[in-house]
Amino acid sequence: MTASRDVDEFLHKFGLNYKGPRRMLPPSLSTHRIAHMTEELEEYITASSREEKLDALIDLVYLAVGTALLHGFDFDGAWKEVHKANMEKVRGYNPDQRKLGIVKPDAGSRLTWHHSLNTCTAVQIRLARRHSQTPTWLILHLCSLGRWQDQVFNL
Repeated sequence: MTASRDVDEFLHKFGLNYKGPRRMLPPSLSTHRIAHMTEELEEYITASSREEKLDALIDLVYLAVGTALLHGFDFDGAWKEVHKANMEKVRGYNPDQRKLGIVKPDAGSRLTWHHSLNTCTAVQIRLARRHSQTPTWLILHLCSLGRWQDQVFNL
C-alpha cells in the first residue's frame, strides 16, 4: 500500500473521504486541517526524543496527505512529478546565500551551478585559498564556472 491509500482508507472508515473534482476546502475544514498540522509541527519542534520526533513527523505527513485527498488532488501523481523534479536538482552555488545547496538546474535561474565536484578538487580549492585572499565561496563559484585557475591565481 502507499501512504495515500492508507490515509484514504482511514478517511473512508470515518466517512470523511472525498472523491469529487479538485476543490478548495470549505473554510471551516481548511481551518481545522491547518490547526491540526500546526499542532503536529509544534509537537515535532518540542519533541525531546527520537520516538516523539518520528511520531510527530508521521502524524504531520498523514495529515498533509489527508488534506491533499480532501482537496481531490491526485497525491500519488503529484508525488511522482515532484520526486522527478527533485531528482533533477543538482548541488549548486547560490551567490545570494554564499553557500552550496540543492538547486534547480534552470538555465534562467540566478544560481550558478556548482560543477566543482568535476572541475575543482578540495586540494585545488585549498591551493587557491593559499595563493589569494579570495573567499572560499568565490572560489567555489569560479570552480562552477570552470575558471578557478585563471581567475583566482591572476587576481
